[in-house]
Order: sequence, then structure tokens, then C-alpha cells
Amino acid sequence: ADQVDQGFRRRSTVCSFDEEALHALVSSRDRCIVHPSSRGRMFWDMAGIGFLLFDIIAVPLQAFSSYIDFENQAYFCTSLATSVYWAIDMFAAFFVGYHTRGSVELSRRKIIKRYLRSWFTLDFALVSLDWFFIILKSGQNMSVMRIGKTLSRGIRVFRLLRIIKLSGNIVSGMEKLRSEYFRGDHARTMVTVLMQLAVIILVNHYTACGWYAISNLEGPADNWRIGSFFNTEHDTFGYRYATSLHWSLTQFTPASMEVTPKNTYERIYSISVLLFAMVTFSSFVSSITQAMTHLRQVNAQRMAEENVLQKYLREHSISTQLVNRVLHFLHQRAVLTTACVRTKEHDVPSLQLLPQEIVVELRHEAFAPVLRHHPLFLHYGAGDPGA
Repeated sequence: ADQVDQGFRRRSTVCSFDEEALHALVSSRDRCIVHPSSRGRMFWDMAGIGFLLFDIIAVPLQAFSSYIDFENQAYFCTSLATSVYWAIDMFAAFFVGYHTRGSVELSRRKIIKRYLRSWFTLDFALVSLDWFFIILKSGQNMSVMRIGKTLSRGIRVFRLLRIIKLSGNIVSGMEKLRSEYFRGDHARTMVTVLMQLAVIILVNHYTACGWYAISNLEGPADNWRIGSFFNTEHDTFGYRYATSLHWSLTQFTPASMEVTPKNTYERIYSISVLLFAMVTFSSFVSSITQAMTHLRQVNAQRMAEENVLQKYLREHSISTQLVNRVLHFLHQRAVLTTACVRTKEHDVPSLQLLPQEIVVELRHEAFAPVLRHHPLFLHYGAGDPGA
């Protein structure tokens, strides 16, 4: 036994030396490369989603520019922080690895080549325009500043193109959030429903701002605003936005209101929104219904088992104290739920599509913590982690 233990120690020492040498070699070669799934990169992407959300909400509100001061200090500082973030993000993209065919590519040359061929042109154009208009608006010439402010409002629309770039990060971030912090079926279903409601609200936000912008068009002698805002109390951003949002919600639901289109442009916009709503709203409703149906199916088995148990206790005239003890014990041990049943590998058909390398890593992270409790596997794993 002593000889075997010494052999394990010698093998562990040699392997640990080789791992340290390999780690030092990789670190010296790609010292600045960041793993795409690292915690720091995740927080950085979440900050980018926050800045993108600011643009998503603020850009359509330019239709209410006569009631919102887009040149105040707070908005200017937020826009400046957004521009600084995207400028740094463009530079940092040269040092972030990427996923490819189940593995992570950390080669600096391949990372730079891939970024130059994909998103660099769009990022460089948007960052350049942002800083160009920031410098233009900060000048001393009043006419130049006025032109810069006017053009910058139109160029802000192009910031929304970053949604395409960050769509993958948003989806993966939400999936990771649901898998790590909302593991129960009830919590995951509620998060899914809330996400769908957020999308519905966002779509109606854009529809409402577009409805108000249509009324600002020059040409038609009449529009819906003339007959809707005739009181001094109506001459506020809050009331006008709420009215536009109310109209938008009525297009997606069977509800109605007093606001109606008054000219050709408004009529065409209203018809377009109705056609769009017939497809999207029915899809959202079916998705929410499907999620709630899934939740009922998850609870059906548990409720059936509880009903059988309650029937047994009632028919045998079990005392209230003993009934409470039985129910408390069963709920405490999670016998009436499926939480205590672990999902097996053969229960997940999609795992069969993964390459053998990823399957081995999955099995290692799933079973290694349990196997290390035994001294044999602990020493063997220290000597040869790959095995």
C-alpha cells in the first residue's frame, strides 16, 4: 500500500508539473484573451444589455421631443456613458474568445480575423458616428450645434442595430438566469410568462410612439390629436404618451377607445398595426396558454397523489394530529414532488447529439464531486485528471 501511495504521489507530482508548465505556456501566449463564458465577461455583457435597453426605450420617445428635453445634463451623461462603453467594447472584442463546434477558440489570430469579418464594420461605424456627433454638439458655433442635435436624433435609430449583435447574448443570458436562479417548474414558467409580457409591452411602446409621430406629419388638415387634446391638462407628456399607449393596446385586444384615425396616413398606419397584431398577439396568447397548461400538467400528478392520500386518511378516520405529521413529513422529504428524482443522462435525448469530448466533460463535472469522496479516486484524479 505504501508503494502504491508513493507511486500515486510521484505521478501526481509529475502531472501537476506538466499542467503548471502547460498553463504557463498558454498564459504567456494568450495572456489577455478572455473566456466568453467568464464571470467578468458576463457582467460586461449585462451592462451592454442595460445600455441597449436605454436606447430601445429612449429612441422612439423622440416623437415626443417637444415635451421631453433630450439635451439635459442627465440624458447627455447617459449618452456619453453609452458611447464610452461601446467604444471600449469594440476594442475588447479583439481579446474575447468565441464558441465554435462545441469548443472555445482562444487563439488571438483567429479571434481578430473572425471579428474583422463579422461585426467590426458595424461597430466602427456606430462608434464613429456617436463620437462625431458628441464632438459636433459640444462645439461653440450655435448653427453647427443645432445641426448636430438634429442629425444625432436621426442617427440614434441606427443604434438599435446592436440588437442583432446582442440577441444571442440576451437569449443565452436569460437562459442561464432561468437555469441557475429559477430551477423550479413554477418559477421558470412564471419567468417565461413575464418575459413574454415584457415583449408585448415593448412592442406596444413602439406602436404608441409611431402613432403619435404619424400625427406630427405635415400636410393633412386633420389628425387624431386635434380632437383628443383640447384641454390644458392634456398638454403634458404623460397624458399624451398614455393616450397613445392606450390606443396601441386596443389594437392588440378587443377593447376600444375614443381615439380614431382622421386622415389617410393614420388610417394606413392603423390597418398595418391591426394586421401585425392579428399575428403577433395570437402567437403571444398561445405561448402564454401553453406555458400555463404545462404548469397544470406538472401539478396534476402531485395533486392526484395528494388527493389519494387525503382520501385514505379520511376513510380510515385518522386523527388530525397524525394527519398533520404525515403531511408534514411527506412534504419535507419531497415525496409528493419530483424534486427528489434526478434526471438521468438517458432521459435527455439531445445529449446524444453532442461530441464525445463535451460528453466526457459533462460526466466529469457531474460525477467527479461524488467520486472524490473516496481516497482512491481522489488520488487517482489528482494524478491524472483526464482519466
